[in-house]
Amino acid sequence: MLMSGLFGWQAYGVAALPFTLWQMESLGHLLFATAILHANLLNGASLNNSIFWAQLAFLHGNLKNVFNDTSKKLGFASSFGGYFFLAMNLFLAHALHTEADYTDTAITAVCGFKILNSIIGFLSPKPTMKAWGIDVASDTDIWFTKAQMAMMAMFPSTIIAIQQGNDITKAIGISWALMAAIGIDTMFVSKWAEKVGAPLGPQYAWLGIQGAILAAVFL
Repeated sequence: MLMSGLFGWQAYGVAALPFTLWQMESLGHLLFATAILHANLLNGASLNNSIFWAQLAFLHGNLKNVFNDTSKKLGFASSFGGYFFLAMNLFLAHALHTEADYTDTAITAVCGFKILNSIIGFLSPKPTMKAWGIDVASDTDIWFTKAQMAMMAMFPSTIIAIQQGNDITKAIGISWALMAAIGIDTMFVSKWAEKVGAPLGPQYAWLGIQGAILAAVFL
């Protein structure tokens, strides 16, 4: 997914469009960053150190978008979004690396922004993407925008759960619960997978994996 959005879409059996290819690559960076965060935490690294290394995955995606002028190629009204996320992630990475006095405030601010953006984007995908400079029209675009926005909350939810005093395993489980909720919505509530013609096999496989992890964490 991170290296090839087309491969990611083919794995899920959905026809890929330029915008959704970019979304799949962005989701790959998000999941890779989340995996780095979780792996470091489980191996005993501090929260701040784990966040720092995870930021590198976000920065790779941000720099790729800026240097390839992805916003222009996809028809965004401006390149503001690309530069904004690059600046935000650079700011946080710098604060973490230098152990600045405002590091905890920066972490909380970035996490809060991502969760707010996630909630608004999931509930109102078309207006949210329009605010960032592009119209989403097809069912596939809307479906994947909702999924991408919801998954954006996985990374900060782990961090906030730890800040609130939860142990690492439970904090990671909370982020997996969010992913499972997205899958349940996609398949059984909004039924977006059916609307866009996506085969349900990969969705069931993911739900099985997520269910096993959640059972191990919470039961």
